Amino acid sequence: MLERDGSVLTTTGPVRPSDARLRRAQATAPLSGAALQITRELIYQKLAGQERVARNKLLDSTTAEIIAQFRTAVARADTLEAILHLESQGASAYWAAWRDLPITFPKTDLPRVPVDKSEGVVKTEISWAVREHRFFAREG
Repeated sequence: MLERDGSVLTTTGPVRPSDARLRRAQATAPLSGAALQITRELIYQKLAGQERVARNKLLDSTTAEIIAQFRTAVARADTLEAILHLESQGASAYWAAWRDLPITFPKTDLPRVPVDKSEGVVKTEISWAVREHRFFAREG
């Protein structure tokens, strides 16, 4: 992570040596059915988190209910493809709920905000990241 001035704030790296048993288990997960169980749980939890954000932070209960339906369907899905399809549908609903949130900057930061000179708008590459960061920073 970097500070606003570009200096390094923190870094991460391996915390211990690699475990061959873990690598073997990961490699055989698709054959044993564990991959499906792991994928189902991870996507279920991801959608649960997106549902909470939509309901409690974005105050969009309609989107939260849509995501909840996809989350419930994930619990019953029996293939990786079905789970990933449901994840994509939930993500589509989730990110659509962010579409109309305004992006605001402190006046002191305005000179540093990248602007596309031809359109006069904040560049898309940073707008989502800035929007989400500012939103959660404000909400605590």
